[in-house]
Amino acid sequence: QYNQKVQHLKIHHDKTWRLGSWGYQSEIIYQNVLNGAEVIRVPDLLTRQTVFFEDEWFKKAAKIQTGVRLKYFTEFNLPAYDPVLAEFYVQSEESLGAFPLVDFFFQTKIRQTRLFLIYEHMNQLFQGENNHFSAPGIPYRDASLRFGLVWNFFK
Repeated sequence: QYNQKVQHLKIHHDKTWRLGSWGYQSEIIYQNVLNGAEVIRVPDLLTRQTVFFEDEWFKKAAKIQTGVRLKYFTEFNLPAYDPVLAEFYVQSEESLGAFPLVDFFFQTKIRQTRLFLIYEHMNQLFQGENNHFSAPGIPYRDASLRFGLVWNFFK
């Protein structure tokens, strides 16, 4: 076990701008491990940028939002995975990251119910093969289509 104090600096900025039915959300995170970098590894910079369109359909019964989201984090030493132990461990040999992830989304809310459709990692279509990794030796998932329903029974 690590017997010293870990100090982690994190500066987070999140802002949304709107112009009519259009919106832009910018989230930027800077972080640095000041003490204990040998046991915790984090990317220096993370960002999520979203351009979206919002409207109300069907006589304002359904609120919709659709748009494109870009996610990015700088290269860093991600933890490696040991399948025998089913645990992640700190490694220093391989740096991963520094690639964009682009998602398309559509969601609607009708009363207490939210329906969503997300096409994740759609930029893989333009890159051909997937050369990205989520951990050393573990490929990042391919482009995928997710859909779902969130139904709140109580307000």
